[in-house]
This record gives sequence, structure tokens and C-alpha cells, in this order.
Amino acid sequence: MITFTRTTADRILQLRHRVLRPGLLIAEAIFAEDQDQETRHYGAFDQQGEVICCVTLIPSTWYGETAWRLRAMATAPGWRNQGIGTGMIRYLLEDLQESNQTKPIWSNARVSSARFYRKLG
Repeated sequence: MITFTRTTADRILQLRHRVLRPGLLIAEAIFAEDQDQETRHYGAFDQQGEVICCVTLIPSTWYGETAWRLRAMATAPGWRNQGIGTGMIRYLLEDLQESNQTKPIWSNARVSSARFYRKLG
């Protein structure tokens, strides 16, 4: 069973680093906004409590409108193509809606990930 939840930057940092910044110092996977009170971190955890997918939403603007910037979405290699990334996006959208924080979401996605985001709208 996979559990989706809001979490902290510390709980997802190792996965973010391992998947998105391999070979670089871990500092390269830390964002200035990670500790901001309004920044939201999400994680998917396996039955052993290991993080297998993560994403961060940072308050931002998009064409002059208040928005969220989606950053550092990563899924552990052994868990890819199993719907976990889709589940993560659906979970964070529900969380935003429940907390009345629905705003446009934008990202500078990698070309290899663009199809995934387009498919989700």
C-alpha cells in the first residue's frame, strides 16, 4: 500500500538528490524556498515508510497571477510507470482544493517529463 501525504523537505531530500541531481553535492538539491512556511512538500511512501515519490510546490506568480511552481518531482527508479506520479499529482490537487489553495500550477519540466504533465492537464 502506498501512502500519499504532505511532508517536509528533509524527508524527501535524499530521493530528490538521488533522482534529479545524481553526482552533484546534495546542496544542489536544496532550494532556498524549501523552509518557507507556505512551500508545500509531498511524498509517497511505501509500506516500510520509505519515500518513493516526491514533489514540491512553491508559491509563485504566473503571468502576474498568484500561482504554484511545481519543482523537483521525482520517483524512485523501481517505482516508475506504476501510476505513483499520477497519484501524487491527484493527491496534491485534492490537498490544494481542501485547503482552498487552488491556483494555477506551472513548471519548467524536463523534456522527457513533458508528456506526463500534458496528460494530466
